[in-house]
Amino acid sequence: MKWPKFRQPWLQSDQPSTTDPFTIDVFGVTARGLVRRQNQDDFYVSEAPPFFMVADGLGGLQEGAVASYLAVQRATETLTLAWDKNRWAWHPYMGPRPDSNPSGIPELIVGKAFHRAHFDLLAVTGRSQMITDMGTTLCLALLDDRRIVYGNLGDSRVYLLRDRKLRCLTVDDTEAMPLLQRGEISKQAYESHPLRNTLTKRLGGPESHLPSVKALELQSGDMILLCTDGLYGMIQEERIRVVLLNEGHDAKWKANQLLMLAELAGGEDNISVVVAHLT
Repeated sequence: MKWPKFRQPWLQSDQPSTTDPFTIDVFGVTARGLVRRQNQDDFYVSEAPPFFMVADGLGGLQEGAVASYLAVQRATETLTLAWDKNRWAWHPYMGPRPDSNPSGIPELIVGKAFHRAHFDLLAVTGRSQMITDMGTTLCLALLDDRRIVYGNLGDSRVYLLRDRKLRCLTVDDTEAMPLLQRGEISKQAYESHPLRNTLTKRLGGPESHLPSVKALELQSGDMILLCTDGLYGMIQEERIRVVLLNEGHDAKWKANQLLMLAELAGGEDNISVVVAHLT
């Protein structure tokens, strides 16, 4: 597989790939939406090695599209180099090998992908006289045998559909999130809170670039959704759940259906969606 040097409207193999112990049907899509003049989102899907990511360039800063593109490219490069003989392994390119239990290497690789993406953005702004500040969210997940290892920075999300229930696995890095965590506002109030769009972490800025990295055991039938806020900001999680539960349709149909619903609801932001179904 050749890695793209530009954003692709979609990326999927003709047949589901087999990555022991699961068969993966995965599809990603991005769109400008109906209001924004430029698409500043980016995404990438890889079946071998098995990983997926979405990024949302910050429109309030300079060159949001460049920021999301660079972050996705650097993270993709890092993860690709870390795939050796059908397993995740520390690559010399990533620096000295940490003194860690081998079972924790995938988590360290995810953290390194964020680290390298962050410092790539800082290097660009440091060399440019035209760009003084740019930033992006990043949300990525890799499959490690029967586990998903995922990380996020900003407000892009990873969801898990299991036993007909949709659960958000990530925690938004926003100023409104502590209010929700302390029980001062409801989940419904959080989604419309004015501080929900104010990020406390991002790639490329002075804020912390350390992602939250976690892992979860997977089961056959699980469905993973990665998305930017252009999706969940426009349609409720229950509608997302109903689309993902639609039997008889593949990941491509579900991703495109979610994008269409977000646009029908107003399409006020760029929209990026990756759906992965494990069987």
